[in-house]
Amino acid sequence: MDTLPLPDVGDTLARIAILSPVAQITALLVIGGVVGLWIWSRRPLPGPDAATVVEALRVTAQAQAETSASMTAIVQQNERIAEDVKAVVSEVRSLTQLVIQSLKQTA
Repeated sequence: MDTLPLPDVGDTLARIAILSPVAQITALLVIGGVVGLWIWSRRPLPGPDAATVVEALRVTAQAQAETSASMTAIVQQNERIAEDVKAVVSEVRSLTQLVIQSLKQTA
């Protein structure tokens, strides 16, 4: 939050004192208005109402459920891929053994 430097109060009062009585009252009202607006602008802003919070939580929970479901599907797909890779590795091992045996027989 920005902080405003405070004006020289003595100088301000001296300048107001040389004005006519009507101008002094007007100056004090204007200064009071500026101070009031400054204080009003620093007030805490109200937060969202309960219905908005509940709706946000509902949407968040729904998004988390959808994310969980998609992650479960990805895990299942990865498990199927891992099983396929195991099968391919097993076939490559058996074919490698056959090649080694045939090379031993020809040697």
